[in-house]
Amino acid sequence: MTRVLVAGYGNPLRSDDGVGWRIAEAVAERWGERICVLMGQQPIPEWAPELAVCDVAFLVDAATGPSSRMRVRRLKLVDGERALDSHTFGPQQLLSLTRALYGHAPETNLLLLPIESVQFGESLSPTTARAAERALRFLDRQLTRWVRPPVPG
Repeated sequence: MTRVLVAGYGNPLRSDDGVGWRIAEAVAERWGERICVLMGQQPIPEWAPELAVCDVAFLVDAATGPSSRMRVRRLKLVDGERALDSHTFGPQQLLSLTRALYGHAPETNLLLLPIESVQFGESLSPTTARAAERALRFLDRQLTRWVRPPVPG
């Protein structure tokens, strides 16, 4: 059976910055124990053991920039020294660290969702809320390719 991981990160108390966390929570509700779901403020080295046993992973984060749409990109490994720099530890470094420690890193896709606000609050802006809906539909389609679909109800 294919093992899938979805990790969402950001600050859920800073409006749109928490969209990755919210996506991960929604995926956990929909897919339950059929996949591994992680949530946090940022990617951390402690996620490497879970990532190492997966075949495919989806990391979800908020992104600033001119785009008002979700962007998806395949992550590539970075060299070993950059993977261990704790001042710039991010998704690519997590992937490379996982490979360095466990000899395997799954196919990993980064979903970047647009944001409008990082003010204190727990609600999403309209742009980010629409992107979150698209991200959930995208993840449902992708997860259906890899694992049994969720049971309705």
